[in-house]
Amino acid sequence: ASTGVTPQLSGSDFNLTIAEHPVNFTGRSRVGTVVNGSLPAPVLRWREGDSVRLRVTNHLAQPLFIQKANQIIGQHPPVG
Repeated sequence: ASTGVTPQLSGSDFNLTIAEHPVNFTGRSRVGTVVNGSLPAPVLRWREGDSVRLRVTNHLAQPLFIQKANQIIGQHPPVG
């Protein structure tokens, strides 16, 4: 896992894989949660009104909750 530089992903179609992976910030390896093998996680940017598709694969042992930063989260139609 990378440590330090925040990757940025562009476009409208994203595949995100969430997993645990060894990371080292202090000279000592520990397990961290990574997105697409990266910590910090990639930045996703788009403009209001853009349509985007996020496909998230959770390889963690627990459920995952994703929240949009600096946004009010409203209701969405059921998926499936």
